Amino acid sequence: MLPLTFKEFLHFKKLENTDPARHLSEYLEYGGFPSVVLQTNSQLKRDVLSGTYNSILLRVVAGRATIKNTEVLERIALYLLSNTGQLISINKIANILRSSGLKVSNNTIENYLELLHNAFLFYKVPRFDIREKEYLRGQGKYYVVDLGFIRSQL
Repeated sequence: MLPLTFKEFLHFKKLENTDPARHLSEYLEYGGFPSVVLQTNSQLKRDVLSGTYNSILLRVVAGRATIKNTEVLERIALYLLSNTGQLISINKIANILRSSGLKVSNNTIENYLELLHNAFLFYKVPRFDIREKEYLRGQGKYYVVDLGFIRSQL
């Protein structure tokens, strides 16, 4: 299930006849998952949002791929959350993880990025360059599916 768009968020909360700017900050902070939008208490919203994120990450992504040690997956996902919209390099992620004492290959990181993308937790926008050699480097930008995940995890 994908989160609500801002227009759907306003309709879902029956706010379409109000000034949308008054409700934008709530949408940006908590996102558009219906189970979160229905909550009225801000702490409960954060808890539901955190639970949704963890459920997707650990049950859907790690469960389907039968990942036993989820620490690397969790750290990659947190890295993507904190660098949403930035150019992501597999080598850079590998170097960061290796410097913190984790043994991980570039292929593993590439596979985990693909799993996160296939679970619709992140969207990948490939790097565009007129020179095809730059395009083939594999770098791209990752965007989280729901902005509320950033606030709930960082």
